[in-house]
Amino acid sequence: MKQQLNALFTLQLINTFASSLFSIFVPIYLLTLHYTVKQIMIYYIIWSVGVLFFFLLSGIISKRSGLKILMIARLPFLFAYLLMLYSLDKIAIPLSVIALVDSIQVALYWFPFNVFFAQFSDKEKIGNDLGRLYALKQLLSIFAPILGGVIAKFFGFNILYFIAVVIYIFSILPLLRISEFKSVITFSKDKLAELFKKFPKYFLVETFRDIGANAELSIWPIVIFLSFNNILSVGNVGALFSVGGIIFSFLIGKYTDKINKKIFIYFGSIIFILVWIFRFYLHSEAAYYILTVVAGFVALLISIPLDAIFFSLAKKDNIDEFIIVREIPLLVSRIIFFGTCFLVSTLANAFWLIIVSYIVLILIFFNKKPFYRQIS
Repeated sequence: MKQQLNALFTLQLINTFASSLFSIFVPIYLLTLHYTVKQIMIYYIIWSVGVLFFFLLSGIISKRSGLKILMIARLPFLFAYLLMLYSLDKIAIPLSVIALVDSIQVALYWFPFNVFFAQFSDKEKIGNDLGRLYALKQLLSIFAPILGGVIAKFFGFNILYFIAVVIYIFSILPLLRISEFKSVITFSKDKLAELFKKFPKYFLVETFRDIGANAELSIWPIVIFLSFNNILSVGNVGALFSVGGIIFSFLIGKYTDKINKKIFIYFGSIIFILVWIFRFYLHSEAAYYILTVVAGFVALLISIPLDAIFFSLAKKDNIDEFIIVREIPLLVSRIIFFGTCFLVSTLANAFWLIIVSYIVLILIFFNKKPFYRQIS
């Protein structure tokens, strides 16, 4: 299993480097093409609905095809997505079409990846494995956004997308070393209700956690660009976010397996509230950079323990079904957040929703019988 897990890590690192080159710049690219912030929020809402639908479809298809074939089938959709971005400054392609194609390739990658990780990981060392994976991802993500910003600024977004395609092609190689699995899915309304009744607080936590995650990855780069009108500043933010996390990834992962996971998420939520309050009131470039480094560290305090809980719960149930059902609270979270960003006059007004989401997390974990006991 260790060899399989290492191959999966290699696959993920190649994808991380390629996506880190350009993904943070996609909303910025749309802004430079004179799309409005509201149009970009509609793009994210359509993308979110598509991800849930195609996660379910991926599970159904993989019952016959297996999981590896899904990852290979993802590549044409990924290349089509990048080609549409490449052509968008010349051809008027509806953003809804681009969002749906992107959601297909996301589902075809992340559904099998999550199943593979749950299958290959050791329940007693999930936190340690995640810490190792996050640390390596953060290391690559330090250089990739800066490199992507330089390429976008001096050579254009189209060259950036072409380079990403070349790197993605190499992701096929580690996939050849991974054993095939076929999904075992027997979805019904009763099964769906059973999972939500069995792990209600977990799914509630995922809903509110994902609001902050979407803000950090999708909205904060837009705020940076609109504030300083500088593509390189966006790349710097992406790199600094990774700097904030890489130092502590191994430690958090190691102690996640030994210390009550509630402690990490509880204090991470408190610190994130302070980060977003400072972001609301401090508007200098230096302050934004410092707060981004802090956010990179704090994000791991929440994501590594919660992802460890996610994979532990999945291993206790039907892995494939649990992974798909988890997408429902994530969809609810994204619609709430991106819908709010669409409705408010400025993105800064949506900061308060982010703060409220972390307050809810604190209240959940302050409860004497939090959901983390469900996996003990």
